[in-house]
Amino acid sequence: MATALYSGLIDDSESFTTAKTDQRSFEMANELLKCGADNALCVSKLFKERSLASLRLKAKMLSSMCLFHEATIASTLVEKSFFEETGAYEVDCEEGLNESLELVSVKIAFMLRYTKEGRIKASLRSKDGSDMNVLASCFGGGGHMHSAGFIVDDDSLKSVEEKIIDIIKNKDTK
Repeated sequence: MATALYSGLIDDSESFTTAKTDQRSFEMANELLKCGADNALCVSKLFKERSLASLRLKAKMLSSMCLFHEATIASTLVEKSFFEETGAYEVDCEEGLNESLELVSVKIAFMLRYTKEGRIKASLRSKDGSDMNVLASCFGGGGHMHSAGFIVDDDSLKSVEEKIIDIIKNKDTK
């Protein structure tokens, strides 16, 4: 049980590297480790092991990423074909999104992909204080300040991308 709880803690905090990591996070981690949580196993399974399909998907995602607004916004449109060509799953997209936010100039990163039902799912991330919950709420979604999302019915990923860029440029999300 301690290992399961600990894995949730390090996954949510991205191995204690996010802004929401505080003293309480480390106190919880310490208690869970005292109760027998396996740190090495959690780190290995969450951050060190990848399937070949997920690596191929990430390569496609990163090569298709576009930068906007003086390279402060990174957008990745994940086409249905990416999954067919790589054999990856939707969950494999998160790593590519998070890595796009690691670019020095990028302050906001988002990813758009189709759901199995044909709707469009957006995942939004920020590192500069821009409130992704505010942005997601413009589309009926929600989340947290640095991580939010929404699902919409729309004809194309490009159309939703343009709407997001327009809102970011014209609306104060801070």
